[in-house]
Amino acid sequence: GIQVKSGSSYLSETDETGFVFRTDANHVEYWHNHALPVLICLCDVEAKAIYWQVVNSQTAVSTGKGLKGTVPKG
Repeated sequence: GIQVKSGSSYLSETDETGFVFRTDANHVEYWHNHALPVLICLCDVEAKAIYWQVVNSQTAVSTGKGLKGTVPKG
């Protein structure tokens, strides 16, 4: 499965390796329970680029208020 997000707001927060993606626990639980692996894809329309990451328990970690992960820039 693929969750596609586009727009500058999804690319605005970064860390040393990529774009920080934040979501709530309900979304991640749904993705974890899906029959297929789920990818989060962040689209940079201006650069015509797509960055992606598999969503799993190692790539989506709790922040205490929700979950976050990093989508690599490379």
